[in-house]
Amino acid sequence: MFKECLRSGITPFIITENIRLYYIRGLREYANVTGYLEDTCGFAQDRFEATYMPMAQEFMRVLRDTRSS
Repeated sequence: MFKECLRSGITPFIITENIRLYYIRGLREYANVTGYLEDTCGFAQDRFEATYMPMAQEFMRVLRDTRSS
């Protein structure tokens, strides 16, 4: 799923243990209440962006600097 998010231009997300039950509830209740799953995945995407994107951007900056020198 991570790779498919990247391939589709969607911010990936990681379901960690502390939100696992919310994710399972969202899958189970999706036919009745789509918001549970959407909210959980949205939260995980926000956390992914805040945690991993700064590291990825720094890596890309260093890579560019290394190639240009």
